[in-house]
Amino acid sequence: MSFFPFKCLLIVFLVLLTLAFAPLPARAITVEGETIKPRLLAAAGVYLALPGGIVLFALPRVDPSNPVWSALGWGFLYGVTVYAVYDLTNRATLRHWPVRMAAVDICWGGVLCATVTLAAEFIGRSLR
Repeated sequence: MSFFPFKCLLIVFLVLLTLAFAPLPARAITVEGETIKPRLLAAAGVYLALPGGIVLFALPRVDPSNPVWSALGWGFLYGVTVYAVYDLTNRATLRHWPVRMAAVDICWGGVLCATVTLAAEFIGRSLR
Protein backbone atom coordinates (compact mmCIF):
# COMPACT_ATOMS: atom_id res chain seq x y z
CA MET A 1 0.00 0.00 0.00
CA SER A 2 1.40 3.37 -1.01
CA PHE A 3 1.42 6.26 1.44
CA PHE A 4 1.03 8.79 -1.39
CA PRO A 5 -2.80 8.86 -1.17
CA PHE A 6 -2.54 9.26 2.60
CA LYS A 7 -0.19 12.22 2.18
CA CYS A 8 -2.57 13.78 -0.36
CA LEU A 9 -5.45 13.27 2.06
CA LEU A 10 -3.52 14.90 4.86
CA ILE A 11 -2.80 17.93 2.69
CA VAL A 12 -6.45 18.25 1.63
CA PHE A 13 -7.53 17.87 5.26
CA LEU A 14 -5.16 20.59 6.48
CA VAL A 15 -6.12 22.97 3.66
CA LEU A 16 -9.82 22.55 4.50
CA LEU A 17 -9.13 23.15 8.18
CA THR A 18 -7.14 26.29 7.39
CA LEU A 19 -9.87 27.65 5.09
CA ALA A 20 -12.60 26.87 7.60
CA PHE A 21 -10.88 28.51 10.56
CA ALA A 22 -9.28 31.50 8.79
CA PRO A 23 -12.43 33.67 8.83
CA LEU A 24 -13.19 32.94 12.49
CA PRO A 25 -12.18 35.57 15.03
CA ALA A 26 -9.37 34.55 17.32
CA ARG A 27 -11.18 34.15 20.62
CA ALA A 28 -10.45 31.91 23.51
CA ILE A 29 -12.81 29.07 24.37
CA THR A 30 -13.15 28.36 28.04
CA VAL A 31 -14.30 25.10 29.55
CA GLU A 32 -14.70 24.54 33.28
CA GLY A 33 -13.42 28.09 33.83
CA GLU A 34 -10.11 27.54 32.04
CA THR A 35 -9.01 28.63 28.59
CA ILE A 36 -8.48 25.72 26.23
CA LYS A 37 -4.86 25.64 25.09
CA PRO A 38 -4.22 23.13 22.33
CA ARG A 39 -1.43 20.61 22.76
CA LEU A 40 0.17 20.55 19.35
CA LEU A 41 1.62 17.05 19.52
CA ALA A 42 -1.76 15.58 20.49
CA ALA A 43 -3.46 17.65 17.78
CA ALA A 44 -0.98 16.33 15.22
CA GLY A 45 -1.88 12.79 16.27
CA VAL A 46 -5.57 13.51 15.80
CA TYR A 47 -5.07 15.00 12.35
CA LEU A 48 -2.98 12.01 11.30
CA ALA A 49 -5.54 9.55 12.68
CA LEU A 50 -8.56 11.16 11.00
CA PRO A 51 -7.37 10.77 7.39
CA GLY A 52 -6.00 7.34 8.33
CA GLY A 53 -9.49 6.36 9.45
CA ILE A 54 -10.95 7.64 6.21
CA VAL A 55 -8.50 5.45 4.27
CA LEU A 56 -9.26 2.41 6.43
CA PHE A 57 -12.99 2.75 7.12
CA ALA A 58 -14.73 5.09 4.64
CA LEU A 59 -12.93 4.61 1.32
CA PRO A 60 -13.26 0.80 1.19
CA ARG A 61 -17.05 1.20 1.37
CA VAL A 62 -17.36 3.65 -1.53
CA ASP A 63 -19.51 2.17 -4.28
CA PRO A 64 -17.66 2.45 -7.63
CA SER A 65 -20.96 2.73 -9.52
CA ASN A 66 -21.95 5.82 -7.49
CA PRO A 67 -18.68 7.28 -6.20
CA VAL A 68 -19.79 10.85 -5.45
CA TRP A 69 -22.79 10.19 -3.22
CA SER A 70 -21.25 7.06 -1.77
CA ALA A 71 -18.01 8.85 -0.80
CA LEU A 72 -19.94 11.79 0.64
CA GLY A 73 -22.25 9.49 2.60
CA TRP A 74 -19.60 7.20 4.06
CA GLY A 75 -17.27 10.13 4.79
CA PHE A 76 -20.07 12.03 6.50
CA LEU A 77 -21.04 9.00 8.58
CA TYR A 78 -17.41 8.43 9.61
CA GLY A 79 -16.92 12.11 10.52
CA VAL A 80 -20.15 12.39 12.49
CA THR A 81 -19.30 9.22 14.40
CA VAL A 82 -15.76 10.27 15.31
CA TYR A 83 -16.69 13.83 16.24
CA ALA A 84 -19.77 12.67 18.18
CA VAL A 85 -17.63 10.35 20.29
CA TYR A 86 -15.40 13.28 21.20
CA ASP A 87 -18.12 15.87 21.80
CA LEU A 88 -20.56 13.60 23.60
CA THR A 89 -17.79 12.26 25.83
CA ASN A 90 -17.01 15.86 26.75
CA ARG A 91 -20.71 16.52 27.40
CA ALA A 92 -20.80 13.47 29.67
CA THR A 93 -17.68 14.32 31.64
CA LEU A 94 -17.44 18.12 31.68
CA ARG A 95 -20.04 20.21 33.42
CA HIS A 96 -19.93 23.16 31.02
CA TRP A 97 -19.46 21.66 27.56
CA PRO A 98 -21.91 23.70 25.44
CA VAL A 99 -24.60 21.76 23.55
CA ARG A 100 -24.46 24.21 20.64
CA MET A 101 -20.70 23.84 20.31
CA ALA A 102 -21.02 20.05 20.37
CA ALA A 103 -23.76 20.08 17.70
CA VAL A 104 -21.82 22.42 15.41
CA ASP A 105 -18.62 20.43 15.87
CA ILE A 106 -20.35 17.13 15.08
CA CYS A 107 -21.83 18.61 11.89
CA TRP A 108 -18.44 20.10 11.00
CA GLY A 109 -16.82 16.68 11.43
CA GLY A 110 -19.33 15.13 9.04
CA VAL A 111 -18.86 17.80 6.38
CA LEU A 112 -15.07 17.83 6.69
CA CYS A 113 -14.72 14.04 6.46
CA ALA A 114 -17.27 13.81 3.63
CA THR A 115 -15.30 16.37 1.62
CA VAL A 116 -11.98 14.68 2.30
CA THR A 117 -13.39 11.23 1.47
CA LEU A 118 -14.72 12.54 -1.86
CA ALA A 119 -11.34 14.14 -2.63
CA ALA A 120 -9.55 10.94 -1.66
CA GLU A 121 -11.81 8.87 -3.90
CA PHE A 122 -10.97 11.04 -6.91
CA ILE A 123 -7.27 11.20 -6.03
CA GLY A 124 -7.27 7.41 -5.76
CA ARG A 125 -9.06 7.03 -9.11
CA SER A 126 -6.57 9.33 -10.82
CA LEU A 127 -3.66 7.23 -9.47
CA ARG A 128 -5.06 3.87 -10.67
